[in-house]
Amino acid sequence: RQVESGTVINLVLGLNSSDNVTTVPDVVGMKYLRAVDIIQDNSLNIGRVVFDKTVSSYSDSLNAVVYKQAPETGDTPLDRGSEISIYLKLE
Repeated sequence: RQVESGTVINLVLGLNSSDNVTTVPDVVGMKYLRAVDIIQDNSLNIGRVVFDKTVSSYSDSLNAVVYKQAPETGDTPLDRGSEISIYLKLE
């Protein structure tokens, strides 16, 4: 249908429910900063960040590797903005 030039229209934009979910990325085995980037690139937020006792300095934290995440990859898709917790240790 054609609309005449100068006609006022109302346009409503938004996401449908299927556009508001994302898959859980697998960040196990990744270094801390890379894991954070991947999580945020998937429209998710960082929840808890837990370093085990092998991590005792800032330098250690940058070299620490994710050994566990929650929720795990393969779980039900999450709403964008949900949190993923990561657990890190030195290899």
